[in-house]
Amino acid sequence: MGASPIPFAADVRPDDNDDGVNDERAFRFFYASRGVMGYLVKLLRTALKLAISNPKAHPVIDRPLLERAFTKAFSTSRYGLENPFKEEFKWRVPNGKPGGLPNLPPPLADDRAPLASVRRRSTKKDRARAARTALSK
Repeated sequence: MGASPIPFAADVRPDDNDDGVNDERAFRFFYASRGVMGYLVKLLRTALKLAISNPKAHPVIDRPLLERAFTKAFSTSRYGLENPFKEEFKWRVPNGKPGGLPNLPPPLADDRAPLASVRRRSTKKDRARAARTALSK
């Protein structure tokens, strides 16, 4: 796999001195995507589009760029989401125990709902078959 066309800034990529995962950084991406891979892809594509559209302002993918991308990609008011890339985002909430609990995103409406099927474009052959069927009735 090739390298990213725009590198990630140090504040959003894993540190070299930890085990490859920083809990807070990873959790921000989990919260943004609500655990759905397609939402993570949407966030990163939006960030890349913003960075490519203005490379001087965004030479790297950093937290402020991800904050803008999240705001642009997702309707936060519709789903009750907070922007996890804002500096003031609290990724842990107090519960009386040391460290607290992760600030989980609102649940999906129905994670078992079937995905919308993609309609295949009709071909000339399909249209001819439909016309023959309609005329034969």
